Amino acid sequence: MSIADVSFECGFNNFSHFNKLFKNFAGKSASKYRSEMKNLIQ
Repeated sequence: MSIADVSFECGFNNFSHFNKLFKNFAGKSASKYRSEMKNLIQ
């Protein structure tokens, strides 16, 4: 699932707003977070 799809499934109507909030919460972009998690799982 793409990050945009995840944001819309979580109820965000604006992908840009999701990205800003995600970065404030996690301290990194959603794509950076996803790539780090993929590396941990492998």
